[in-house]
Amino acid sequence: MPPIQPKVKLAIADDHKLFRKGIISLIELRNKDRYFFIIEAENGDDLIRKLDRKALPDIVIMDIEMPKTDGFQTVAWLRAHYPEIKVLVVSQTEKEESIIRMLKLGVKGYLSKDIDPDELHLALQAIHRKGFYYTDYITGKLIHNLNQEEKKDGQDDETEQQVEIWTKVSEKEREFLNWCCTELTYDQIAREMILSPKTIDGYRNKMFERFNVTTRVGLVLFAIRNGLVKV
Repeated sequence: MPPIQPKVKLAIADDHKLFRKGIISLIELRNKDRYFFIIEAENGDDLIRKLDRKALPDIVIMDIEMPKTDGFQTVAWLRAHYPEIKVLVVSQTEKEESIIRMLKLGVKGYLSKDIDPDELHLALQAIHRKGFYYTDYITGKLIHNLNQEEKKDGQDDETEQQVEIWTKVSEKEREFLNWCCTELTYDQIAREMILSPKTIDGYRNKMFERFNVTTRVGLVLFAIRNGLVKV
């Protein structure tokens, strides 16, 4: 008889009570033998107050826009105090700037609130087993690599590859990459760099093609992974 696997402890922080209750019912009714909620919170402050060192959640399902302590502040606090807790963001906010900010804070997954219930289950399963879940496989792979220490085997090859990438990026393009890691829009980046929006669009499109990425999130992760910017 196979050993009984311990249930995955979950917490949820969302200020919309109906959505919060719906998620809890959806997960527990469908997978009551696999998951159970130990904390239900209406915002980040409420979640932090309810955390118990003796029984911490394995995964927190987190909204972004919440009163008092929002998702960004809460994830930053968790990273500083309980880095072992994994965070899955489920939010209506789909702005690239918000996604990038959350990725830099170390969340393990980012989903929209209009996802299919099956994808939510897949995300929880993947985060518990693999440590991350992203709808774009390449983005997930990069996050996975960013959260691991570099292995000595093949390190020289990787260094050579990074040097080659560096030679392809101009100083102005590196400045653009650093601005991309902020919450500024492309128009705001243009103003900061004293360039036209058309020039900024040119930088973006050129780098998308050069580094084989299709989104700002993918570009930022590629830049971080290859040492073009510092987090």
